[in-house]
Amino acid sequence: MNTELYGESLHGNFKPSEEQALFDPHPYCIGPRHVEHAATNFSGQLGYVAIESAEAKGISCAHRGCNLPFKDHKRVLAVDCLQDFQDNPTAEGELKQWLLKIQSVLVSEDVVGVAFVKKF
Repeated sequence: MNTELYGESLHGNFKPSEEQALFDPHPYCIGPRHVEHAATNFSGQLGYVAIESAEAKGISCAHRGCNLPFKDHKRVLAVDCLQDFQDNPTAEGELKQWLLKIQSVLVSEDVVGVAFVKKF
């Protein structure tokens, strides 16, 4: 996940975690069949269109036992919290303002949730 897209909160107490990447149920896994399909049909470019095309040909997530399509692998934004926002109206306001500011980016990036990582 590109953490630069989200920036950080006004006072820097909340920002995307560079250490945490969260997915539900797991990250979509690219396998050799995906690569072969992209090489044969998309000049080696393995993007969303190539993945959707591969899935139409029966090539699914390479995670063992997974048959979910790419669209069903959800992303969650992990947020480093340098300030406790519970029972702290100032920090809570800062967090709320930042989340509202990045809401459109979260939607466009198909992020379905936010998880808070305590760093204080």
